[in-house]
Amino acid sequence: MRAVQIGARTPVLAHDGHDLAAAIQTNIENGDPTARAAAVADAFGGAGVHIDVSGAQFEVMLAMPKTSRPLAAAELSDGTLRYIALLAALHSPRPPELLVLNEPEISLHP
Repeated sequence: MRAVQIGARTPVLAHDGHDLAAAIQTNIENGDPTARAAAVADAFGGAGVHIDVSGAQFEVMLAMPKTSRPLAAAELSDGTLRYIALLAALHSPRPPELLVLNEPEISLHP
């Protein structure tokens, strides 16, 4: 989830989250990005997630209020990254019929 990824349309997040940036970008383009954005802003004091696109490569970025630059996925805590991945899975433009989350609260702040 922390790595820069090749961008491709990804309507459903992979089981290991390796396509997180592509899944978020697909949600932005084809899903309901408003709900996901509101959940991120609420959880992280007005922060916003966006995808930095450089050629064919996508990277997850988190823009925090009062910081001089957005933080790349490699700089985020495990809990923050896991929360963003959960949002990507739950706000998929094509949700699966069955979604099983194994201990989703691990590393998350209440």
